Amino acid sequence: MLNTPVFINDGGILRKINLEDLLVLEVEDNYVRYITHSKEYCSKSTLENALNSLPDGSFVRVNRACAVALRHIEQMDRQHVTVGGQQLVLSRGYYKGIRERICVLGEGKKL
Repeated sequence: MLNTPVFINDGGILRKINLEDLLVLEVEDNYVRYITHSKEYCSKSTLENALNSLPDGSFVRVNRACAVALRHIEQMDRQHVTVGGQQLVLSRGYYKGIRERICVLGEGKKL
């Protein structure tokens, strides 16, 4: 499903992108910015509506105004998540939900 092309209404022009290229969705006023490695698109929408239009489980919220593609998370700690080289603020309330959805190796007993 991730390689299925979708279209973003970017100022009245429908622009095709592949979901696998989409890194970040970010709210700016009444618009959502769709960020890929090479380009940004802007469409009038809410973050909630944008997330509901995407395949379930492909994106996770990291704060009130931002969601990231789970598959593109490069690193995270309790305050930040890095996607596409961009460090984003990770709100306390979203940390646990993301941790439950990723596989973490090396968390055995601490000596």
